[in-house]
Amino acid sequence: MESIAEKVRQKGLSITNFRLGFAVCHSTSGATVMNQWWGSLIRSCVELNSFPLVMGLKDELTTVDYMCKAIMHISKKKEAVGLNSYLYPFSENDVSLTDFCAKINEYYDVNLKGMQYHQWLNQWKFDSKFTNLSFIEPVHRRCARRKIISRSLRKHLLL
Repeated sequence: MESIAEKVRQKGLSITNFRLGFAVCHSTSGATVMNQWWGSLIRSCVELNSFPLVMGLKDELTTVDYMCKAIMHISKKKEAVGLNSYLYPFSENDVSLTDFCAKINEYYDVNLKGMQYHQWLNQWKFDSKFTNLSFIEPVHRRCARRKIISRSLRKHLLL
């Protein structure tokens, strides 16, 4: 997308580029896309009463209504043409999976327990009700990138 935007700019067309965070839900209603990986991950964590302790798993979570309002506001500004607008939280305000689950524990009547990633992942191996594990792949990729999981464990779990 960046290269396309740059080519358009080079041809003289003025554009405003929006760099969006991960639109996770509506801020007041909680409405979300049910097959979205973040929501699926959180629902599964609640069902298992556990979440993986993955350092640095942050996804620039942003509410969809905030993004819409910000885009509308910025789009009305003539001085915004040609600029890049970043619609995601500063890194110090970006909520990690661990912090998110701590907030769930704080605000709702659940007691999610953090556990090592490989222990959390093994819960899925032995529970037949979890057949669609596509939401685990983004977590797994990040863990593998951070070398949290050994190669032998990845082979063992066939991920």
